[in-house]
Amino acid sequence: MSQSNSNTKVKYIKIGGKVVAAVRGNLLDIRKHENHLLEEPPAIGIAVETIRQAERLRVVDIKVTIFETGQLYTSTLEHFKEFSFEQARGGFERQRFLALDYWTASLDVQSNAPKAGEIRTAKGNGKKFRNPRGLLKSQPAPKIEQLSLLGWMK
Repeated sequence: MSQSNSNTKVKYIKIGGKVVAAVRGNLLDIRKHENHLLEEPPAIGIAVETIRQAERLRVVDIKVTIFETGQLYTSTLEHFKEFSFEQARGGFERQRFLALDYWTASLDVQSNAPKAGEIRTAKGNGKKFRNPRGLLKSQPAPKIEQLSLLGWMK
């Protein structure tokens, strides 16, 4: 997969006035939430209009980052077009879906995605929030002796 130059100007793809992707050089960069993936078959969808605009901008590669996990999926645009299928989902615009088996997957180690145990649901309103230490408020903070045993403090 080709790399985009950090000095390359970023262009944005918009649908209905909303930014849905960024183009950096010849790389289409998309960020999605896990619940936006197709469940059966497991696949990642990209709006047909996004693909059209990406082609006009001479995109060669696609990178999709999953917010919650930091998982990266990459493909060439040609591979995506050859092996994806078109479908309308949930009353939204038509999308092309590529099964997860057809993507190259890796983990974004620099991701700010929450780690396991960091997402909590607030009592009462049910809103989700990030607890960076992954601790419940009912859990006591670690004691200095415990931290030194773990090698965190000397």
